Amino acid sequence: YQGMPRYTNDAEATALRAFLGALGPDQGARVELAVLSPYNQQASLLRRRLKGGALPAGLVPKESLSGRSSADGTFAGVHTVDSFQGNQADVIAVSLVRNNDSAPGDGMGFLSDSSRLNVLLSRAEQLLVLVGSWEFFSRQIGVVQLDDTNHVLWHWKRIMTDLEEWFSAGKALRLPADLSGLS
Repeated sequence: YQGMPRYTNDAEATALRAFLGALGPDQGARVELAVLSPYNQQASLLRRRLKGGALPAGLVPKESLSGRSSADGTFAGVHTVDSFQGNQADVIAVSLVRNNDSAPGDGMGFLSDSSRLNVLLSRAEQLLVLVGSWEFFSRQIGVVQLDDTNHVLWHWKRIMTDLEEWFSAGKALRLPADLSGLS
């Protein structure tokens, strides 16, 4: 596989497990969690990594869309973006995976597909958590102008611009991958 792109991101799997474990209970309510990734390889890694991880009281994985639980005992709440289309959950956590040294505008792979991005961003009913490299995505969209709505990465530029504004206004929170220093 030398020279082939990696479609897993171990750092994101570790950060996501830590984040989910740090979530507080929702006053006894049952809250469905779905973890999404655009890549099958990352979904497999997340299923293994989240296996046996303690979720806060009331947070339950959104089972397989077919109603079958995972036969090998791995975490059943992980889905690919394509398999989750048309579904929703209270909490959606997305592992974006991509983080490479490709030239700006060239490293997004099929994350540049606006329909996949729409599924990633529109399935959460209460909380959306994006796990990814802010620096990577900022570098990739650096070639896009906000008024260039025909650019293939314009939707990412719009999202990143909105997120920056929401961070500044306190409407969204950007956390470091290592949550050990937070209390």
